[in-house]
Amino acid sequence: MVMRLPLKKLQKARGLFQTAIAKKSLWLLELQRMTGYLNYVSIVVLLGRTFLRRLYNRELYFPAGSKYQKRRMSGEAHKDLV
Repeated sequence: MVMRLPLKKLQKARGLFQTAIAKKSLWLLELQRMTGYLNYVSIVVLLGRTFLRRLYNRELYFPAGSKYQKRRMSGEAHKDLV
């Protein structure tokens, strides 16, 4: 059985990567949307989940209930996105 990702969804994932790489800091809500979508895409992409760990760890640095605060991306998380 072969699993494929439609072109539109692949382009959306690439767009998420490119915007996150271009920014120095992300809002918690942006980070959660990105990790959620990448978790969905990682079903098709082999070894995709291994690169989500540092992004999930980055979410832990936000205080509780602060969707609209920004935090800098760590160097490791930035490398995982690249």
